[in-house]
Amino acid sequence: MKRCTKCGETKPLAAFSRCSTAPDHKQWWCKKCISTFRKAWSVDNRAKEGTTSYRYNRRWRRANPVGVAALNLRRRAQKTGCEGSATAAELETLPDFCVFCFATKDLTDAHIVPLKRGGTGWIENLTKACRSCNSSQGYKLVEEWL
Repeated sequence: MKRCTKCGETKPLAAFSRCSTAPDHKQWWCKKCISTFRKAWSVDNRAKEGTTSYRYNRRWRRANPVGVAALNLRRRAQKTGCEGSATAAELETLPDFCVFCFATKDLTDAHIVPLKRGGTGWIENLTKACRSCNSSQGYKLVEEWL
């Protein structure tokens, strides 16, 4: 049993969070008091909290466009339940031209069977396509698109 220094109630130790610096390794305030305090602080400081993280995220996104693209791809793959991922070494084995129009500029990794249609991220389902061809293919199978 421990007494909360915020509300003054005596509660079992399970009602207190861990704290490595406290002598008994439990927080001084109970979980309920901490929760109430954090909610009130969040409401009072929402604007400050939001702008700080917004500025940091905006700065990071501008400085790391490749990282942003990777995060977006990973999020989309998780959202569709995509399994498998090709390694960088495997992606190097793909052709250096668009397999549809043979262009060599603005190449992207394209899925032969789109993720929305049950495709995977394994190397067997990947190829290179120019941005124009990859975008126009959309969610169609290659046979439907050609």
